[in-house]
Amino acid sequence: MSACNTHASHDHVHMVNCGHLAIVHGSHVDYVHDGHLHAQHGDHFDECSLETAAATGCTKAHHGCGDHDAGHRHTATCGHPAVPHGDHVCYVVDNHLHFPCADGHCDSHGAFATACTKHSEAHDHVHGANCGHTRLRHEGHWDYLHDGHLHHVHGDHVDDHFLPPSSTQAACGSHKCASHDAAHVHGANCGHQAFPHDGHVDYLVDSHLHHPCASGHCDDHGAVVIAF
Repeated sequence: MSACNTHASHDHVHMVNCGHLAIVHGSHVDYVHDGHLHAQHGDHFDECSLETAAATGCTKAHHGCGDHDAGHRHTATCGHPAVPHGDHVCYVVDNHLHFPCADGHCDSHGAFATACTKHSEAHDHVHGANCGHTRLRHEGHWDYLHDGHLHHVHGDHVDDHFLPPSSTQAACGSHKCASHDAAHVHGANCGHQAFPHDGHVDYLVDSHLHHPCASGHCDDHGAVVIAF
């Protein structure tokens, strides 16, 4: 970070387990947040932009990537986080940057390292597409829901990941859901998978998150993208 470029309005506090993708950037860590890169700077957050060795714009060299199909098009709602990169926007796909070219292919605009939150307990299980654990999309990669944790395969180990607050999170008491009866009580043995979310535990119900409130109802804490 060469100079201070203060982000105008920012109430969220970024940290290791805040739920936003953390990218190692020079001597500090940036957090991917709504198309911006945020870096903590004293009592505020600065706007950052990645600088990698990749070319600016289209190199006319197709990036052969197995992380999405050839027909995928990167957009604001494609499921991959947008990040500022030089004078353009790239999309985060499993620890590297995709630049969408006008003719429909993707160029690779460089790799980056993510800040590591290594799972502290022993983990012999190998996560994969058919491993038996629920797989969901998170900040441009796949995580696996395993015993109340979100596991991300990171080299030779597994990291613990956390979902950030949802922009679609409904106000308390407003969720009307037909996915279970009104008397259902979420808990360790309720039949729904527990989910770490924004410092608390939610439950996965038909591709969205239920938060049990003290008054006995469920709040909607946002939708998630599940691989079936």
